Amino acid sequence: MRYLRGVELTPITLPLLLRLRFSFSMSLLNHSCDPNSTIVFEGKQLQLHAVRQIQVDEELTVSYIDVMATSQERQRQLEKQYCFVCDCKRCEMADKDSNLLAGEEHAWKEVEESIPKVEEFQSAGKWEEIADLCQDILEKYRDVLPDTNLHLLKMLDAAMDACVHLARWEDALGYGVRTLQPYQ
Repeated sequence: MRYLRGVELTPITLPLLLRLRFSFSMSLLNHSCDPNSTIVFEGKQLQLHAVRQIQVDEELTVSYIDVMATSQERQRQLEKQYCFVCDCKRCEMADKDSNLLAGEEHAWKEVEESIPKVEEFQSAGKWEEIADLCQDILEKYRDVLPDTNLHLLKMLDAAMDACVHLARWEDALGYGVRTLQPYQ
């Protein structure tokens, strides 16, 4: 039998120890709404990738939540899930909030109201329905909402994902290209 500091390594204890080790190592990374790193899984291996140039003495940070949300929504989610209030520069300045809700309010509210239907279709694997719904919404609001609007951006992501599942590569590429600038 193999032991690790007094714990017998079995098919049951080994995965638990690995999860514990993973949790501990990830707990060393602090949150930022403007992170310099992101966590990527390659199979079962966890990798930390830089998303921008990192200075020699700069702290490594990741985002614990979806950064494509308003400052108010991010704060609410962090407080609810992680019991802290973020004080990063992005939250203090709330500089990207106006871009996230850019465009005519009545239009982005309609798009926002469509998101639960898209999520329902995603859960059911109804890719054709998602592609059709997203295409209709994206065409309807193309001249009214910029691609930086967070609700329209969610539609672009869903449309791209649906097109990938349906092997509509050119359509997926078109939607993906529209997300490049907003995600920078």
